[in-house]
Amino acid sequence: MAQQNRNVSGVWNFYKVADKENPHLAECNECAKTIRRGKPGTAAKDFQVTSLWDHLRSKHPEKYKEALSIREAQRVKRQKTNEEEAQRRSLYQLNSQQPKLVDVLAGSNVKIDSNRQAELERMLMYWMINQMLPYTTVEDAMFQSFIHGKLLFIASSFSFMSFGFF
Repeated sequence: MAQQNRNVSGVWNFYKVADKENPHLAECNECAKTIRRGKPGTAAKDFQVTSLWDHLRSKHPEKYKEALSIREAQRVKRQKTNEEEAQRRSLYQLNSQQPKLVDVLAGSNVKIDSNRQAELERMLMYWMINQMLPYTTVEDAMFQSFIHGKLLFIASSFSFMSFGFF
């Protein structure tokens, strides 16, 4: 039986590659018939499984139904994995309800010029990239507390970008 991963068709549970010298041929596990899945010399990535499906459907209907069930189970598993990945990614996406650091630091009457603002932003981004920190670091309560105290001393009107800036 073939290994089960997202890139292997469920039809491979009913076939094996004929031999290493002829990877374009597959052998049916039920009737030992050799099925061509591409031209000799074709790159393995260009081989097709359509002929394998056709053989199962016409010669082994019960195995064909079983292969369809495997394919459906793989599809469901891929869909679930994709949904979980999308959910995981959404945790890191900008949420309109997130407070911006500029809002946390608001209220001071000390002003900072745009050149110094840009320089401080570059320094922050360099530090985060160099330390391989997630962009959400600027929204962490402890980070904000630290910056609030230090920036009031440096220039409290410094306007920090939020996660959405990136």
